[in-house]
Amino acid sequence: MLIREATPTDIDQVTSVLQTALPGDPSWRYRYPYRDQYPSDHHKYNREMIARFISPDYKDWLVLVVESADEAPPQKAKIVSFSVWDLTYVNKRIHGRSYEPRLPSKDTAEAGGSTRKDANHAHIAASIGAITRARKEYFEVFQSHRMHLQWLATLPDYCRRGFGSALVRWGMDRAARDGVALTLVASPQGFELYRKLGFRYLGDQMAKVQGEEECVVMRFMVFESEAKGFCYKF
Repeated sequence: MLIREATPTDIDQVTSVLQTALPGDPSWRYRYPYRDQYPSDHHKYNREMIARFISPDYKDWLVLVVESADEAPPQKAKIVSFSVWDLTYVNKRIHGRSYEPRLPSKDTAEAGGSTRKDANHAHIAASIGAITRARKEYFEVFQSHRMHLQWLATLPDYCRRGFGSALVRWGMDRAARDGVALTLVASPQGFELYRKLGFRYLGDQMAKVQGEEECVVMRFMVFESEAKGFCYKF
């Protein structure tokens, strides 16, 4: 197993992992229910999002990948898992709390993603509302002293082999090193794993469009290291 930072040459492989793995997450299915009817849009805008996360122009984001050689020669090792990290706290420490990061999701939406046909845009808005409520209710206490696991995905054939756990542990080590909390939204599959790794459950928020029965429950968690007493002075 090799964990490394993603480069632009990894965009297609990471996009493939994303599109193979995340349909198993109810939140993903809720947001993109028409992905099979509009595969071109699904691939195009997911790829654009990944490209922005990896681009050095988006300096508050870090994408890590896990390579597994398996039976292939090392030069043919493939990406089987990846994680996307929001590290905005670094620049907030440098520039102050008023610092605003450049957001790949916002720029992708403005580049056409706001009309992507694979998405249910009302469901996306409901999901954003749930996350906004969670930030206020659960994350505000950490102020800018937190990093966030945006995405974690592993190819189904490589699950339960420690690849995802290794990426999460990287984040836990980074959070402990820098004295920040590590927050995330847990999928149903990942919730127990995160608890075993030491994450604390904060609460649920429901994404639901008024008048609809369909909804998705989002579970929010945090890891606080022994360095949680760290307080950065601006």
